[in-house]
Amino acid sequence: MEGDGPTGALVLPKYLELKELLEEKIETARQTKAPLYPFYTAMLERVQKYLDMAMECEKLILATIVHPCFRLHIFELGFGVNSVESKRCLELLKSHFKTYQDLRETLEKETSNEIQAIPDPSDECNTSRLMSCLESCVTKNSTSVADKIGKYLKIKLNSKEFKVNDLMMPLKWWKAHSDTFPTLSLLAHDYLG
Repeated sequence: MEGDGPTGALVLPKYLELKELLEEKIETARQTKAPLYPFYTAMLERVQKYLDMAMECEKLILATIVHPCFRLHIFELGFGVNSVESKRCLELLKSHFKTYQDLRETLEKETSNEIQAIPDPSDECNTSRLMSCLESCVTKNSTSVADKIGKYLKIKLNSKEFKVNDLMMPLKWWKAHSDTFPTLSLLAHDYLG
């Protein structure tokens, strides 16, 4: 996306907002028998058409999800918590997260292969198999994909962070939280940056 900041994350929320506004206007026009009722109906059909097209674009969906102000909440509010669209968006995030996680692990392995530490022989003698397995379990990040994604989706933003209209907000937020969510920050970098 071009401009002063990432705008792709704003496309779907704007369509959902416009759809909601037109639905309200249609209901008001229906109740008051206003002459603009057919006009609003035609506009809603057009907005729905473009919303459907935008929902087919994985890049727009992922850009919206990795925007800290929107995440999955915007899809749950716009389509419903258990809607097909919300579930599809979550599955899309999970599949891309897994891809990025595998890529990140591969890059880390390649980097660690280049830098090899010389093992201390005294460490090998004092470490039993049980203790080495325990160390592996403790140091290994064992949270599942769902846990990592769930942690991001449930994080609460304070009122100072919640700036939907600030185009640079998501980039700044991900820069500050890249250590907490390393894989998701890579995904956000690609879809927002």
